[in-house]
Amino acid sequence: MLIIVAATVVVAVGSPPPVTATADRFRDLAEAGPHREALERLAEEGVLEGTECSPSRFCPNGPIERWVMAVWLVRILDDAEPPAVETSRFSDVEPIQWWAPYVERLAEMDVTRGCSTQPARFCPTEPVTRAQMASFLVRAFQLPAGPAGQFADTAGSTHEAAINGLATAGITVGCATQPTRFCPTDNTTRAEMATFLTRALDRRDSPQEEGGFISIAAGDFHACGLRSDQTVVCWGSDFDDQAKPPAGQFTAVATGSYHSCGLRADRTAACWGFAFFGQTDPPTEEFSAIATGWQYSCGIKPDRTITCWGTNLNGETDSPDGEFTAMAAGHTHACGIRTDRTVTCWGANTLGQAISPQGEFTAVAAGALHSCGIRTDRTLACWGGTQDGRADPPDGEFTAVATGVDHSCGLQTDRTVACWGNNDEGEANPPQGTSMPSPPVGTTHARGIPAAKVTCWGETTRREAFHPTGSSMTLRLGHGTPAGCRPTTR
Repeated sequence: MLIIVAATVVVAVGSPPPVTATADRFRDLAEAGPHREALERLAEEGVLEGTECSPSRFCPNGPIERWVMAVWLVRILDDAEPPAVETSRFSDVEPIQWWAPYVERLAEMDVTRGCSTQPARFCPTEPVTRAQMASFLVRAFQLPAGPAGQFADTAGSTHEAAINGLATAGITVGCATQPTRFCPTDNTTRAEMATFLTRALDRRDSPQEEGGFISIAAGDFHACGLRSDQTVVCWGSDFDDQAKPPAGQFTAVATGSYHSCGLRADRTAACWGFAFFGQTDPPTEEFSAIATGWQYSCGIKPDRTITCWGTNLNGETDSPDGEFTAMAAGHTHACGIRTDRTVTCWGANTLGQAISPQGEFTAVAAGALHSCGIRTDRTLACWGGTQDGRADPPDGEFTAVATGVDHSCGLQTDRTVACWGNNDEGEANPPQGTSMPSPPVGTTHARGIPAAKVTCWGETTRREAFHPTGSSMTLRLGHGTPAGCRPTTR
């Protein structure tokens, strides 16, 4: 066999190597981070055989090429090697390539249709984008389509239905939140593909738990969850009907002090609860994301501009001009991430919580008197009130952050939760000993398969930390209630 290595692209002629690709053959799997377990599992099962990037190296952070994806999928779906082929339906796939039978078999199963027609081409050495990955997995595992509007950056994509199906199945929650984004044009790394594949496998091989949650959000004295059937359920304080969601299907839910809002499948917003300041009266237009504060609400529209409604005592509904990819509504101030990844905050600024920080960010969270964000290097930055250490985050790398009234919590890259700030009611002391499910890159939280349970901690005076049975993929702390919830493995 001849192997020609250029960067992470492997072109192989002849037959795959006879050596089983066990995990200990690769000396660079530590670079895979949270995806290492998935890679080791696939390696032990022989799925990765012949697809290393060079002897003893796997290059987990390199983009996965289309021919490699074909090999992995066929081995997983058929649990057998395909027979040799003498011809190929694709003009750029030579039958002499050892992986040509895998490409042909993938086409026979209607999992791939190639990259172009007239003539039909497969583009074997091109990287697989995240959008393409979604279509491949939805076809391969015959996943049903999900409701539209789950991601702010997928509208109009030819892969949108597949992306929504992948999210509904709990295999992905996207690349970032506030708003939830999928990053469809980003390349899928070899390590990421391993994690997506093992999640799809576990979903296929495990009975699905009814009543699981796609996401949860905690307000001041109540919380709401979006179930896997896209209905919303709320619990906790209900004296203003903030825990009585309307019927119908939703793609997102947010909770404020005494009201809640959700995005319906048609991308319109619906709000319920205390309505005196107009915070439950959203404009009749489409939104890609929604957030709720004390007595106001905000949404990001498909054109990436922000619209807010409700009280404006502190300028919290004076939304800034420009385009945004994410936003968070705090008690009386809000922050958003612009398309250039800089942060802009507005509203109450009594302790500097609305002073926009310098640098580039991938996520932002707004509490009562402080704010926090994740920089592009995955480190945390907080600003505003410093009482009780609420603006003094720990060192390390994080994939998600959430802020409460006087404490914050973050999801570390090792899948554990770290909290800091006031701890009078145990709000900064999450349960120990249970790891988070493996998160997709750049996401907040993720649901492992089988689905994860919800664990809450902190004050329970109004039963806001008591939750219905189910599973969860995402997390948001309340502005006033010193409590938190997280998904944990069963």
